[in-house]
Amino acid sequence: MDGIRWLATEDHFPLGYWVLFARGLEPAELVRRLEPVTLLAETVERVNVDEVGDEADGVVVRAGASAGWTFGIVEGGPLGRAPDQALGALSTGTSAVELWRTVNADTTFAFAEDGWTVCRFEPGREHERSGTAPDRLLPALRGAGLVLPDGSTPFEHGKDIPDAMLRVLAMAESEFGLDLPRRTVLEDALIAGVLEV
Repeated sequence: MDGIRWLATEDHFPLGYWVLFARGLEPAELVRRLEPVTLLAETVERVNVDEVGDEADGVVVRAGASAGWTFGIVEGGPLGRAPDQALGALSTGTSAVELWRTVNADTTFAFAEDGWTVCRFEPGREHERSGTAPDRLLPALRGAGLVLPDGSTPFEHGKDIPDAMLRVLAMAESEFGLDLPRRTVLEDALIAGVLEV
């Protein structure tokens, strides 16, 4: 297993990424839940993502499965529906995790269950969590060194984003068992859909 930390340590997505995980869904179902979306009949390789999106007037989400979770990845950060709506749709009847980074280094982590965002925060600002149970992941955040015993964060906002994001990815990998197979994502053809923007 490759885990997900490699998203922060290698620059395969210079314009950012939006990665979604949903427990137990089929890849085609993950894509369908991100409506408005057109599910492509064929699979799409990473090198063809821009070309397909340009032809269809949208952005491409590619989906696969690993370690009991289905993943979807959009290159360039969150697009299409508002992230809260997408996460709610993905988590209906299950659990879902969302991670994104934009070209401007805006970053977010969110965990949802059964249509509701349980915990959402910006890496480096873990002390400003929101959601229906924002403290639910507090032990994991403390264990990853993201939240100090006094409830503050060890990071200076705007300066330590790469380190904070790496720790968030490590926490999510450990807490949820998330895996994003690097070779599959970077080289293989996957089920895909075009999100309207």
